Amino acid sequence: MRNEELNIETRGRSIADRFRDAGGFMSHTGRSKELVKIRKEAEEWIAAVEQGIASQDSEGICRYLSWYDIVHRIAFGIPGDGSFMDSWQNRLLSHIASGNTSCRQWLLNAVRNRLSRSPLTVSPRLRKWCLAQSIV
Repeated sequence: MRNEELNIETRGRSIADRFRDAGGFMSHTGRSKELVKIRKEAEEWIAAVEQGIASQDSEGICRYLSWYDIVHRIAFGIPGDGSFMDSWQNRLLSHIASGNTSCRQWLLNAVRNRLSRSPLTVSPRLRKWCLAQSIV
């Protein structure tokens, strides 16, 4: 595991934790200096993930995507880019089909979450795989 992968995951978790602690998930979020600062950091984090994910192996992709949706919501107030997540999750599925099962459970949980939140962004291939895993 590379330090870059850990740093991305750690920074994503830190952004979400600090946003929560600053009251960012409250129904009437203000625009405190701290929240503005965290949102800016979240935007930078999203840009780093979108730029750096192509150089990652399957475990790195899992780490890069692990906080993507929530940090995207913090940065922009909307869910993470469904086509971006779908593309990279399909790549993980290909790795799993090739015998690399290190991220299988993570991918299954991630696809289930996306199906419950925004099912139209999940490709038919991932839907079928998730359903097949649920039956096994």
